[in-house]
Amino acid sequence: MSFPPRCHMRPSPASRPVDATARGVADPSRLWTRPTEGPLVLRVRFLGGTPARCDEVLGHARAWCEDAAIELVESEAYDAQIRVSFAPGRGNWSYIGTDAVHPNIGFAQASMNLVDIDPATVLHEFGHALGLDHEHQHPQATLRLNPQQILTEMMKPPNSWSLDDVKRNILDRLVPADVTTTPFDPASIMAYRIPQTWLLDGEGLPQNTCLSAGDIALVCTLYGARLA
Repeated sequence: MSFPPRCHMRPSPASRPVDATARGVADPSRLWTRPTEGPLVLRVRFLGGTPARCDEVLGHARAWCEDAAIELVESEAYDAQIRVSFAPGRGNWSYIGTDAVHPNIGFAQASMNLVDIDPATVLHEFGHALGLDHEHQHPQATLRLNPQQILTEMMKPPNSWSLDDVKRNILDRLVPADVTTTPFDPASIMAYRIPQTWLLDGEGLPQNTCLSAGDIALVCTLYGARLA
């Protein structure tokens, strides 16, 4: 699971054309600015962690770069856009896109925390770092959630989420005017696993462990495709 430790006001998003083959949901107000030439380079500074652990994180995260014009480069620069900590007990979370460099955060603080470094978790959190929102909160998601069941499970240990955490990360649908959307993609790495018990009817969502074709198409649309 992932949730930003604090929220910031979002500016009004600009209209952005999206390739019809892409699937997903992104916040255009928090996307990184594409360079006029070459790939978008995002520097990643690790706040702790062994070299092997850091290499493993980047190895998983670079799946986002295989088709899109993005480079994730390990850096010791203080003003690195993505700053990854491994603090136990703080959960898996990431700020969304350019929130990571918001003045209220500061470069001394982590913009992402990873307790788990399996491919699914790392890809999900780096998807947030690229500006992607939760897919299960897509305005057109075909999910009839059971709020009481979800609140009961998520507000008790071991999760112990607050009401605001549950609403912000699971229950609340994203507002169409605030996000760039393409068709709902249940296979997206940005979707939580939704068990059937969390629904009033229908089937839940599986635990997705790799990028979907829609994830790849969306990130290429937002940041450009990698040149052969």
